[in-house]
Amino acid sequence: MNELLNLAVKAHGGLERWNKVKSVKVAASITGAIWFVKSKGDALKNVVMTVETKKEQIIMLLPNVFSTSKTFYGGIERWIHRLS
Repeated sequence: MNELLNLAVKAHGGLERWNKVKSVKVAASITGAIWFVKSKGDALKNVVMTVETKKEQIIMLLPNVFSTSKTFYGGIERWIHRLS
């Protein structure tokens, strides 16, 4: 690892701690004028994303887009394409 990465990992509990993390959950509202221009004003409002750290998987709850949560596998390009 490079020096900056080593410093960041150490500041947040060390590599051993981060190896124990199985997932990261984020709740957010992604809004802004551009979404309204595209007629998708509230599409990403109140979203919840759970990212698996041991495999390429993200689970997204998009209440204004889908009625249930969606699970996407693979790289980011694949799941962005599936949303559009």
